[in-house]
Amino acid sequence: MYSENQQDFESSVKEIREELNNYTNFVKRFEVNYQRKDQWVRLYRLGILYRNNETNNYAEASIRIIKDIILCRTKAYNAVALVDFIVHVGEEYFTLRLLDHAHGRYRATHRLYSKLCYNSKSVR
Repeated sequence: MYSENQQDFESSVKEIREELNNYTNFVKRFEVNYQRKDQWVRLYRLGILYRNNETNNYAEASIRIIKDIILCRTKAYNAVALVDFIVHVGEEYFTLRLLDHAHGRYRATHRLYSKLCYNSKSVR
């Protein structure tokens, strides 16, 4: 949201809630993200020095997954190739992630984190 004052922001939020009421999934997602409005609404980020880099860790992590894992740092030369690559490789990636989680298989970083948490219980 690029609102420059509180009144514009509130009218935009009201418009989203009223006019997009038929799209319940979108409205639910908006409401979840609305709770974090201080992280993504420009009005609430005016005091932050960001040197024209308006992004956050959530957006960066999402793009990293797409670039590194799904696209394998390759170039898609047209929109059809990009969509095809994301659909096929992305589906396989997320299927494997869900199966790993369902079978209790976790990545090495998760195991290391769990071990560190377990070891830190005795530290006071």
